[in-house]
Amino acid sequence: MLQIVMAFAPLVFLILYALKTRKMADAMVLATLLAMVLLHRQHFLTGTIDAMYAALSNSSYQFALCVIIGFGGMITLFQESGALMGFRDLLLKIASGPKRTLVLAWLMSAIMFLDEYLSALTVTFSMREITDKNRIPREHLALQANIIACCLCVAVPFSSWTAFSVGLISAHGLGFSDYVHAIPYMFYPLGMMLLCLLLAVGAFPKLGGLKRAYQRVQGGGLAFERDDTMEKLVENGKIPESLIDETAFRVLMMKNQLGLFENPFAGLGKSGKLTLYNRTKAYQMASESCVLLKNEEILPLCQKQKVIWAGPYVTSKEFLSRWAIFGEHEPVETIEAILQDKKMNAECIPGCRMLSEEECKIWQVEQDVLDEEMDEQWLETITREDTVVCVLGEHESQSGEAASRAFLTLPEEQQVLFEKIAKRTDNIVTVVISGRPLDLRRISERSKAVIMAWRPGTMGAEAITDLVYGITNPSGKLAVSIPWCVGQVPISYWDIKTGHVLTADNLENRFTSRYMDIPNTPLYPFGYGLSYTEFDISDVEVRMGQDKRVHVHCNVSNTGNVAGAEVVQCYYETLHASVVRPQKELVRFQKVFLKTGEKKNVDFSIDSEEFSYYDKNMEIVSSGMKLRISVGNSSDHEWGSSEIYI
Repeated sequence: MLQIVMAFAPLVFLILYALKTRKMADAMVLATLLAMVLLHRQHFLTGTIDAMYAALSNSSYQFALCVIIGFGGMITLFQESGALMGFRDLLLKIASGPKRTLVLAWLMSAIMFLDEYLSALTVTFSMREITDKNRIPREHLALQANIIACCLCVAVPFSSWTAFSVGLISAHGLGFSDYVHAIPYMFYPLGMMLLCLLLAVGAFPKLGGLKRAYQRVQGGGLAFERDDTMEKLVENGKIPESLIDETAFRVLMMKNQLGLFENPFAGLGKSGKLTLYNRTKAYQMASESCVLLKNEEILPLCQKQKVIWAGPYVTSKEFLSRWAIFGEHEPVETIEAILQDKKMNAECIPGCRMLSEEECKIWQVEQDVLDEEMDEQWLETITREDTVVCVLGEHESQSGEAASRAFLTLPEEQQVLFEKIAKRTDNIVTVVISGRPLDLRRISERSKAVIMAWRPGTMGAEAITDLVYGITNPSGKLAVSIPWCVGQVPISYWDIKTGHVLTADNLENRFTSRYMDIPNTPLYPFGYGLSYTEFDISDVEVRMGQDKRVHVHCNVSNTGNVAGAEVVQCYYETLHASVVRPQKELVRFQKVFLKTGEKKNVDFSIDSEEFSYYDKNMEIVSSGMKLRISVGNSSDHEWGSSEIYI
């Protein structure tokens, strides 16, 4: 009740004071001051000012404020120059009678509302960072700004449109009763002031006060309150508070019986965290992220074929990443356990430790001592016809934060093991477990197949074995380039162009941008990855649409004997630019699953703004460019390209 009285107090004061004294301007000034005092008492005005100060602390908003102040200064000069009086005289000639004058006042009121609202909306648009971040509709903020502006205009009536309209009407000798007929205009500031008060005290639940809206957003809620929330239903008496207490008591009793107060994670063991759904997703991610780098017709292996699995990762559970700080190794299955469950004809031998004693000291890790680590008699049993799957790689501690390395080779004992196996047989499949690109040149030279498994996670062991035996088809692509050696690092498909490019026509010219002792290209490029089937990408088309977007079309088909997935990649190259540009940039890609003999269309739509770049003056160049758009299945294998002007 008190809030309603405070909301209507300025209105009642204005009417009574105006009827008593006939001094409309004085009444509006005093009513405005009273309204501001009441608003301050409600802490609404101070909260609004705080929000404005927070917004204006930004340089962009300070610039907008300067523009507004400058515009106000221009209006002041306009008034002082007498131009406003000339405009008034013009209106007096148009409004030749009292009726036309009142109609003109009504029309000007609509113009005033539209002008002030659009101005306020423009200001709130410049404050879009705040409105978008806090989910406050800009129209609501514009209404608030418009209300405050109107109240302030009333405080200085002789410089506002209100005073102008009063002077216009009084010039025809109209009295106070005529003012009443012009209520849509005369009392517009009063209506705005009243609406401001009603919003401040929360008279409109759907809108609410701006300050409370910010408070709700900062507390993690929505900008506007809802009537169907539990709190509102209790306040309205639709749900008794006793029912809430009874329901909460039952929940607390159940938690106490389950022991959740002593152990919040009680019951979330292996069956709780690793549900069937979670295991399926983990398996899918591990399978699709593994990249088949090399395959000389050795994979997939026959499930009845006898295979030797060697390497420390055969019996290890350390497939998690260093970033999985709270990851549990207990539910992780080993490759050896998976092979036994699947009843594969396989022999599993760790062969060596993951790290040497010296490496353990460097990386500050402890590892279990293997009973058979020094027993190398099993190596003597390997023949030239045998197939060995080597599962090698970095220790978990060698990836992630605080794990910089100068050399990217495998740990020492694993390198020695690999070389010993390579002397016994050529039928080697190497699976690399690593959190970074490694120097795999020696591994690639001596292996018939190489799989980059990265850090495959909880279901990594099963994902690896299924890929090796062809239960699943590899579809992963490299998200980085694998260097030829550590001397190439850093290397990327994105490297900028140089002035002396090495090409097939100048291989004998040593004065080119090149390495003299190794190739310029990586061992395996960005976007590269093989499959157990073959794909064909054809009918590449590039065109500029009427919507100012570049449209790229192609067909991809599975020409092999098994189902699989191909990642179609779209790159672009800026052919001419005022600054050095990359050799090419990936702009779109899409993974397409295809059955044997199946063919699908692939379409990309690219906004022309995505090809823009900064010139030497740090200005954006978004037009007048000649581009070469290419489509392929890796950064160095194109199936088609086309040049286009933007």
